Amino acid sequence: MSKKEANFLDQTHFDVIVQGIGLTSSILAAACANAGLKVLHLDANDFYGMDMSAFSLPVLLEKLHSAPEHSVSPTMSSSLDKETGTRRLSVQGPFLSPSWTNISLYQPSTIAVAVATPSAAAAASKSTTEKKGAEEKEKDEKEGKEEEEKEKNKEEKEDEEVTGKEIEQEKQKEAAEESDCSTEKATATAEAEGVTESSAGPHEIGLYEAYAGLDQVGRRFTVDVAPAPMFSVGPWVDSLVRCAISCYVQFKTIADTFVYMDGESREIPCSKSDVFRNKYLSLLEKRQLMKFFAFCMRPPAELAGELAEYASMPYVEFLTKSGPKSFCPLGSKLVSFVLHGIAQVGQEDSAILTPDGLSRTMQYARAIGRFGPTPYIFPLYGLSEFPQAFARACAVKGGYYVLRRNLSEYVVDNTGKLSGVVCSVGQSLTCEHVITTPTYLPSVVTKRIARCVCITASPLQPDTTNLSVVLPPRTFGHPYPIDVLQLSQSLAITTDGYYMIHLSSVMDADQTAEEVLRPAIAALLNDSVLTEERTLLKGEDDRPSILSAVFFTLEQRALEETTREQLPSNLIVCQEFAQPSSAWSYGCALQEAEELFKRLCPDKPFLPEPERRPDDEGEEVEVTADEKKEAEVTTDEKTPPSAQSESKDPSDSTSVEEDQQQ
Repeated sequence: MSKKEANFLDQTHFDVIVQGIGLTSSILAAACANAGLKVLHLDANDFYGMDMSAFSLPVLLEKLHSAPEHSVSPTMSSSLDKETGTRRLSVQGPFLSPSWTNISLYQPSTIAVAVATPSAAAAASKSTTEKKGAEEKEKDEKEGKEEEEKEKNKEEKEDEEVTGKEIEQEKQKEAAEESDCSTEKATATAEAEGVTESSAGPHEIGLYEAYAGLDQVGRRFTVDVAPAPMFSVGPWVDSLVRCAISCYVQFKTIADTFVYMDGESREIPCSKSDVFRNKYLSLLEKRQLMKFFAFCMRPPAELAGELAEYASMPYVEFLTKSGPKSFCPLGSKLVSFVLHGIAQVGQEDSAILTPDGLSRTMQYARAIGRFGPTPYIFPLYGLSEFPQAFARACAVKGGYYVLRRNLSEYVVDNTGKLSGVVCSVGQSLTCEHVITTPTYLPSVVTKRIARCVCITASPLQPDTTNLSVVLPPRTFGHPYPIDVLQLSQSLAITTDGYYMIHLSSVMDADQTAEEVLRPAIAALLNDSVLTEERTLLKGEDDRPSILSAVFFTLEQRALEETTREQLPSNLIVCQEFAQPSSAWSYGCALQEAEELFKRLCPDKPFLPEPERRPDDEGEEVEVTADEKKEAEVTTDEKTPPSAQSESKDPSDSTSVEEDQQQ
C-alpha cells in the first residue's frame, strides 16, 4: 500500500467519527454536521445503507453467492501500552453488512403445461414473426393495389414497381429472420441457465419470454434488503420535510392494503366508500367500523380523559368490550382488521396495551387520504435513498464520506476515554466521539428475519401496482405475522411487465426462511418453480407464477455484555434498521438518533429547519455556511467600535480586523 493510500485524509482531527452508513447513523451524522461538528463517516462496504441497502438484480445475486452460510461476529483484543498508559482495542473482521445467511435461490429448469403442443421456442418465433410482420403485410397489400392501378396508366414504370415489390419482400424476409434470431438468443440464454422446454403451449409463451428476458433487464430492478412502507404523516415525514431531506427523495403511494383472512386477501377499507363497497363485512360491521374510525379521529387531548382508566388494559380487550360512551365495541372480524391490518400487532395480541394500540390506529387513520387512498407511501428507487439523502445533507454541511474504510483500533487514555482511532489502512486519527454499530464490534444475534424476494410477470391482485398484504399471527401455524409487499415499475423498482414481491417475518433460531415463508407463498403465488422439478408452469387459477425467487435470513445484532464493559464512555453504539416490513421502524430509528444526538449536543436543536433566503427568481433557497459567515462579518463591520469591544474579546476583534484588511 502506498503512503498516499495510507494517509487518505489530510485532516486528522474530527469531532465525531461515524462508522457504518445505515439509517440511524446517517441521521445522526447529518444532525451533528448541522450542529457545526466536524464529521467523518466511514463504511467498510462499497455501498450505502447497510441493512437498508438496495441492489440491482445481478449485483444482489453476486453478493448472495459470496455470503457465508453462517454468520460470523468480529473479534476484539485488548493490549496495554505501559509507557503511555493507553489501552488499545483491536477489532478484526469480517464486518458483514447486510448480515444475511442461509441463501436459497430458485430459478426454473423446465417450462411445461399439461397439453403437448409445438415447442415454446418455435411457437414464440412464429408468434413474434407474425406480430412484427402484420403491419408490413398490410402496408404491402395496400401498396400492391396502388401499383396495379398505376400499371394500367403508366406502363413505362412497370420495372420500377416490380423492383419496389422485391425490395419490400426482401425487407419482410429479413425482419422474419431477425425475429427468429432474437427468439433463438432468448432460448439460448434460458438454456445456458439450465432451462429446458417441455410441452409448452401458446398460453405459456408469456411466461417463457418473461423469464428469458430477466437476464437482459435485471439491471433495471432495484431489490431492497429490508423494505417497509412508511406513513404519509407522522414524526418521520415531519422530519424529512423540516430538514429538507424530502428534496432528495421522491415518493409514490401504496395503492391497496389487504389482510389475509378466511383463505383470501381481504381489502382493508380506507374510506367511507371503501367501507360500504366491501362485500366481506356485514352492514352492522360496516357501521361499527365507521364509528370506530370517527372515534380515532377525535383530538388526542379530548380522548386523554376518557381513556385514563384503560391505560393498563390490553388493546384486544378494549376493542371487544364496552369502553367509553363514544366507543362502539367491535366484532371478531373487525378486531382482526384493526389489530393486524392497522395496528400491526406482533406475536401476542395481549402484548400491546390500549394507549399504544390506539396511538397506532390514530396515526393510520390520520394518514389516510393525504397523498392517496391508503396511508402508506414508498420512495422511488428503494429505501437506500434515505441513508444517501441524509449523507448528502451531512456532506453539504462539511462532512467527509469514505467507503471501503473502517476502524481497526480504538485508543483509550488512562482516564477511560477514547482519544484516537486507527483506520483499516493504518492512518491515525483523533476525535471527541465515535459512533458505531454492532456490525463492527463483537455481537450476538438478537432477532432473525425470514426474507424472500419473488419476481413475477403479473400482480397479486388484478389491476394493481403497489400493494401490501398482512398475514396475521398463527396463519399457517407461524406465530408471527408475515408482511407481503408488492412493488412495480411505477416506483422504478422493476421494469415494464414485471412485479417484485417481498415477504418478511420474524423467525425462531431453529427455522429457515424457506420453512417460514413457503406456506404463505403457496397461498398467494403459483410456486411450481419451488418444487423439486423447478417447473415454470401457469396454474389453473389466477395466481401469478414465480419467475425467480431467493430466500435468505437477516440477522439483527446487539453488543455482548463483555464487549460493552470494555468500551470507553465516548464510544456510542447505535442500533441499525433490521425490522420486518413495518412502517413503525422509521420512527424508532429517528427516535434513537435524536436521543443519541442529545448526548453529544445537549444544547443544540435536532435537525432544525434550515434558514432560507429568496433567490434571483423569488424562490426560497437554503442559506449556505459561507453566506452565514459573510453575514456575520458584515454585521461586525456595521457595529460601532465601542460595541465591538464590549461584545467581543480582543482576539476575536483582531481576527475580524485582519479579515477586513485582507
